[in-house]
Order: sequence, then C-alpha cells, then structure tokens
Amino acid sequence: MKRILAFLLLLAVAIPASACSVIMFPPDYEFAQRDIVVMARPVGVSFRPKQAAHLRYTGGFRETVMWEVLLAWKGKWRSGDRFTTRRTFKASPCSYEIRLADRGTYLFYGYGKSEPYRSFILVPATQSSSYMEDLAKRIKP
Repeated sequence: MKRILAFLLLLAVAIPASACSVIMFPPDYEFAQRDIVVMARPVGVSFRPKQAAHLRYTGGFRETVMWEVLLAWKGKWRSGDRFTTRRTFKASPCSYEIRLADRGTYLFYGYGKSEPYRSFILVPATQSSSYMEDLAKRIKP
C-alpha cells in the first residue's frame, strides 16, 4: 500500500513538472529547422503594460525587443542589422517561453521571413558551447 501511495505521489508531482519543461534539440537540428540563426544582443525592450517590466508582475503582457546582429549564419540579416521580435505572455504559472532576462548576447534561432518574429529560441551566449561548436563548423574561410 505504501508503494502505491508513493507512486501516486511521485506521479502527481512529475506530471505538472513535465508540462513546464523546455525541450532543446541538438544544435544541428535547430539549425536545419530554423529560417534565421544569428548571434544578437537586445538594444531596446518594451513591455505592455509597462508594469510587466518588473519580474514580480504576474499578469499577461507583450514583450517587444529590438535586436542588433553581431554574427549571422542563416537568413537575411548581417552584422550591424537590426530586427524586432514580439511575444505575448499569458498569465500562467507555467509557460515554456521565458521573458528576456538581461541585455546579454544570445544565439537567436527563429522561424519566419518577416518582422516582428514571434517564434524563436534564445540560447544565452554564456551557455551555448555546444551550439557555438556547431556554428563554428559552418563558417566558410
């Protein structure tokens, strides 16, 4: 009986946690699936409503980011170009999307041909060693 109870408790905890997971595919897969692959940094961020800029804000909001391209591997953007992304976050305790945390450098893997881009993955440059290794192989001398 204790084993069954322990199993049910574990199952109850595991199901909600799995719904909050972000699945990152291998770098070569992400590269093949995306229309845009660049290293970029945010040069401007705005929130609607403005209160959403505070991390304690829990309601729904829209985040618009102006990016400056530092390096480009795929897509129409080149170093120095700027483009815009726009995402809407719903008031939810679990969302697979995470608001822009800082003004650091990111690897941007995006879908689409026109702005504002709504579907993309950001990999912080400080955590991107396997992605950078994959992209380094793609640079032509």
